[in-house]
Amino acid sequence: MKSIEDRFQQLADRIINDRVPAFGAEQTYIISSFYALWAVRAEIRDRPGNDINLHGLMPGRTGWSRDEEEGLEKTGLAFFRGVMMPAHVVNGMHAGVLVGQYLRQINPLAYWGIVKASRGEFIAPD
Repeated sequence: MKSIEDRFQQLADRIINDRVPAFGAEQTYIISSFYALWAVRAEIRDRPGNDINLHGLMPGRTGWSRDEEEGLEKTGLAFFRGVMMPAHVVNGMHAGVLVGQYLRQINPLAYWGIVKASRGEFIAPD
């Protein structure tokens, strides 16, 4: 998900600096990917899921520190706590699948535009 956010942020920075007058196929894909990611996150927020116990497997390492877990997640790796996979790890894997599904549903020829305020500012939720 981080790569989607990073590509969108780079595009947003270029838009803010008036270096993108219109969107081609690549920029449309970047924006559609970010849109799909937000749609997926909203869905997961409403249905967060549960930890999953995977019986019949050799237990994984237990006692990961918070820093170790975050380090694994930053590199895109899933981890177990014994035989249990934390819900947020499961949700992350599920999110990747859903983003792909949403992208297939979004019209690849969809047109995204740039809206600029002539006065004041836009307020957008984060």
